[in-house]
Amino acid sequence: MISRPLAAAAAALVLAHAARGLPAASALAEGEEPRWAEERLVLRTDFGDIVVALYPEIAPKTVEQVLALARAGVYDGTRFHKADPRFLLQVANPRDRRPLLTDAQLALLRPIPDEFSATRHRRGVLSMSHGREPGSGEASFSILLVPAPHLDGKYTVFGRVVAGDRVLDSLAAVPKDAESRPFERLAIRAIEVVAQKDMGTVTLKPAKRVVRPAAPPPAKAEPAEGAAKPSPEKPSPWIAGFLGVAGALGVAVFLGAGRLSARTLASLGLLIVLVGFLGAFTVLVPAAAGRPWLGVVLFASAIGIFKLMNRMETPR
Repeated sequence: MISRPLAAAAAALVLAHAARGLPAASALAEGEEPRWAEERLVLRTDFGDIVVALYPEIAPKTVEQVLALARAGVYDGTRFHKADPRFLLQVANPRDRRPLLTDAQLALLRPIPDEFSATRHRRGVLSMSHGREPGSGEASFSILLVPAPHLDGKYTVFGRVVAGDRVLDSLAAVPKDAESRPFERLAIRAIEVVAQKDMGTVTLKPAKRVVRPAAPPPAKAEPAEGAAKPSPEKPSPWIAGFLGVAGALGVAVFLGAGRLSARTLASLGLLIVLVGFLGAFTVLVPAAAGRPWLGVVLFASAIGIFKLMNRMETPR
């Protein structure tokens, strides 16, 4: 039989482990909601506010560090650097925030041991990010937008969103590139730590509706500094040539009106019409693509010119 002092020591050891947060998922049935901490995190963003409950029983060290970082203002000025509506929103590493962290804030960033549990990665869950090495997470975390069972047992689940679900959708809806990096900065203005009993006094900003702007017309590339600026577009030399020939023929008809025969004047007039038609034809043919009616007009005009030329050449 175990003596009373030994039993008391064993009980004290169990209580000490419990206080340090060592009992984790094994105490929870699969699918059971872990106990919430007394504090809530309120993420203040330009797209609305998000309230998060934390899981100190299954991720005590992660929750402890995240609370310490939030109280010290480490997350203030960070951003969501990834917004994939089919996966997650990811908070960037605070080391890259603007303004830069102070020395005191940097000292709080320490690697957190992995705290895997039976709690699954589902929508709204907070999951601590880490590098290639186990236990390398510090502060960056993700908010899941869809179930992600492939992350179970690989990343620490330490809380979930309890208010602001529509804010998640607004953040995920912003325009982004092919790698889900938002074109605009999705700033986290602050992460506040609020006691659960005081949440009734906290004002939460609702979700901002995201309006997708129409795609702007492609901007013309500006020349590099010091590079020669492009000269204004010049008219086609063919157009200039047609205009020059037509003008010369017109002057010839004007000056020779009294000395030339009627047939010669008619021939010069026909030449002016022909040159003008060729000039117009050169300009309008490219524009006829996609405009069937313009092609019909050009074809009919060509037929008319050919008939006029045939009539002039037929002897009377």
